[in-house]
Amino acid sequence: MKLSVLALFCSAGIAWSAESYAQEAKVSLNAQNETVQTVLNKIEDQSDFSFFFNVRHIDLDRRVSLSVEESDVFNVLDKIFAGTDVTYKVLDRKIILTKAEGKASQQNGHTVTGKVVDKNGEPIIGANIVVKGTNNGTITDVDGNFTLQVPSNAQLIFSFIGYITQDIVVGNQSTLNVTLNEDAEALDELVVIGYGTVKKSDLTGSVSSVGARQFKDQPVRNIADILQGRT
Repeated sequence: MKLSVLALFCSAGIAWSAESYAQEAKVSLNAQNETVQTVLNKIEDQSDFSFFFNVRHIDLDRRVSLSVEESDVFNVLDKIFAGTDVTYKVLDRKIILTKAEGKASQQNGHTVTGKVVDKNGEPIIGANIVVKGTNNGTITDVDGNFTLQVPSNAQLIFSFIGYITQDIVVGNQSTLNVTLNEDAEALDELVVIGYGTVKKSDLTGSVSSVGARQFKDQPVRNIADILQGRT
């Protein structure tokens, strides 16, 4: 195997030749669901080509299928790396595989916008949106809208008090409109009432209090008379 795992940097002394070996040599391949590494090996076996690349930039285990007869190496490489961020330079008998900077930066992440509402379509203000496993997140504005920069294949967690948390895989989506449903178990949440706590499900009316100022200097017969008409 002649594949090099070293990154190769081209110097100004290497010139492109229109009559290079790369344009003259022909290869024939019939690969069905074979790894990139296997296909590159076959190209080297049929020619004097040598590949140079950084193993961190090239997925050698990705599987490809192609069939060509007496084809130039440019056509073959286009087929092998179609739809990827790999680019190449052919310099006579040397083929340098690199990662395209523009496409690489796009894979590092993209911006997702959207809106979070309840089952009635009303915006949820202050809902939390977090990239799972990170501290990267944001909250919705007064209209329920949000904007967040996310990495590729990110999973977003949408949450808000009293609503069921949702996990959504972003994928290639740039817009996400999410509806959060009320959590039935929220009835068991505790409600702070100033001088204690009580289960929300046990709280059937409003809560109020009477201070000493409200019955100071008033005739007192019993505690019921003190509170009557003041709560």
